[in-house]
Amino acid sequence: MNFHIYFSTYFSTSKLLTVNSSTMHHIQFVDSVAELPSTAPPDHPHIIDLTTFKENDGDVITDIKLQDAIVTTLHQVSNATLDKFLNSKEAVRIEFAVKSTPGYNCVVIMREGSKVLVSRN
Repeated sequence: MNFHIYFSTYFSTSKLLTVNSSTMHHIQFVDSVAELPSTAPPDHPHIIDLTTFKENDGDVITDIKLQDAIVTTLHQVSNATLDKFLNSKEAVRIEFAVKSTPGYNCVVIMREGSKVLVSRN
């Protein structure tokens, strides 16, 4: 299952990370969803093994791919959410919002056919 992923957001160039002596942490995957095997090719979405995942910081850089982050996030919400995203014949729109801060952040994941759009405001 391949998706064409489009990522729409604003990036601040004042916060670019310089990689000098950082360690690359390769993401590991799990086989918790039959449609998303851990052995699938790199351009195929995978469920990330969150027990071994290390966040980016000054010393560790991960090789995470957007398609892996999307399906892992949806899988963490629920199996039904991921199933709807993967198998719906209609357009799918899923919004995540953090409303605890003024001007709250919202991430939108939309899929129509093989096209996926991820956007943040």
